[in-house]
Amino acid sequence: MGKPIARLVLTSGGNTYTYSFTKPNVLLRISHTEQPYSHTANVLIDDYNNVLSALSLKGYQGVISYGYKTSAGDDYTGGATAPIIVKAQEVMSVRRQRSAISACQLVLYGLPDQLAQDEAQYPYRVDDTDTKTIKTLITDICDLSLTDGTHTPYAHCTAVTVTFEPVSAAYPLGYDDDIIDDYYPADYFSISVGASRLAKIKELLGMTKCVMRFGDDGGLHIFNPTVSGSTYDYEYDDIDKSKHTFFSKVYRTRLVLPNKITVKSSDAHETQYAGSYTSAASYALLPKESFVVRRLTSYAQAIAIATAMIQKLEQDHEKGNGYAPLNCGQEVYDYIKITDSLKSDERIGNIGWLTREFEPGRFDFKFGFGSILLGSTIGLQGLPSLGGESSVTWSEFGKQIANIYNDMDRVYGYSQSNRDLIKSLTSTFELMQDSVPKWRVTEQMIIPSTP
Repeated sequence: MGKPIARLVLTSGGNTYTYSFTKPNVLLRISHTEQPYSHTANVLIDDYNNVLSALSLKGYQGVISYGYKTSAGDDYTGGATAPIIVKAQEVMSVRRQRSAISACQLVLYGLPDQLAQDEAQYPYRVDDTDTKTIKTLITDICDLSLTDGTHTPYAHCTAVTVTFEPVSAAYPLGYDDDIIDDYYPADYFSISVGASRLAKIKELLGMTKCVMRFGDDGGLHIFNPTVSGSTYDYEYDDIDKSKHTFFSKVYRTRLVLPNKITVKSSDAHETQYAGSYTSAASYALLPKESFVVRRLTSYAQAIAIATAMIQKLEQDHEKGNGYAPLNCGQEVYDYIKITDSLKSDERIGNIGWLTREFEPGRFDFKFGFGSILLGSTIGLQGLPSLGGESSVTWSEFGKQIANIYNDMDRVYGYSQSNRDLIKSLTSTFELMQDSVPKWRVTEQMIIPSTP
């Protein structure tokens, strides 16, 4: 197949800069993670000639592509990922005993992260007679036309192209799940001042089986993912050479919680409807129910929404990770299968996150099932105890985090820049002591109380 390669193309106005493995300014490191609601990358580029130091790259649009070096040349076919924006540029000079390294690090983030920063400037409220479907509401949020007749919450933001995928070979189920184009949330959907576009799109999709994915065209794609059957986007197999091989996998089972959802009408509604759906295996072990109130027009509608919500929970609670040679075309929510001869088992599910990492001499491709927020075995190995029931100062916590990086440094031979990161982490936490200057939560944060 050839040697894995990567490149970063930056554009702004009429300016274009390309960085790959070709001199003079070669890529030194890429850490690139894609999740359903976040898309981030850190890219380190050699700047021995100080060319990048003289450039201001903040705000440039970047496209990271992956491919293989073949006998016919560099092949990036199908390897372009969704565009991301440079939000920070760091110029660094690292001196060693007998040498010095000049480098430039770019911190980039994608469209979902940008949507999370688009806040409503006005509220949005409608009454129980509103007939906008979920599809219409999402479209209007994306193209900035959403209005309740008085206020247009997101008119100050940048329009985003949204595609509701029709049935095709790439999207066997298309987008129509009998909810997204048929259900009217009416007065049970509203927007408050400061609510982000990403949060409201997620809220709407949360009532459907559909998911969002950001494409290499720079737009938002909505589709109903394949979650069962024997037709896969990719297959990984450690023996069958006709399939993509893998180096390791971890399979973890987890209870789906809650595992029964009942969607019902409010007691104040003229006609009440109710419908439930259960994740049977988890419910049999530990029944936990959740109740959701919506404006409904039928029992079938209640059951359809409850079914969609359970499907989302089952996807998020799928667990396991894979580590394999570079797969250029792998995307979030792809339906895949891993066949493991060592364990004589199979793992089937939807990609919840994927990370591609490059440093000279290694190119890692990691992926996981379900929500990355629910944790994973690989991600949690080797974490130190934070002191049991006793409290831990930020200084001590920082030292323990640094110990993890030091252990990785000894095992994997990380670069000098990572060693500098260790020192920076330690000193930062020491300065923080027992106070936190600012938290930025992008998904959910739960802070346990003390008695």
